[in-house]
Amino acid sequence: MIPAHHNYGNLAAYLLGEDNEQWPRPGKVWLLACDCGEAGCWPLEASVESGGSLIIWQGFSQPHRPDRSYSGFGPFVFARDQYDHAIRSIPGAGVG
Repeated sequence: MIPAHHNYGNLAAYLLGEDNEQWPRPGKVWLLACDCGEAGCWPLEASVESGGSLIIWQGFSQPHRPDRSYSGFGPFVFARDQYDHAIRSIPGAGVG
């Protein structure tokens, strides 16, 4: 993901899976993409759960290879305050 090259809208809402119009759908985020720069080209997709003081990435998948298993990958758990700080530090994120 390169926020300066694509309009993700409110990046904080996107990375929390909270934007009702986000790709691929609410509650899911694309975390990695092809080096061609197109976000939808071979993305790594994950479910995002935000509740209380934790953010959890889990349920990883690759939409172009639905039979590939990522069952041994994750979940990844982040402290909400550190997650929010990291989002604010992304160049081009457009969040204050």
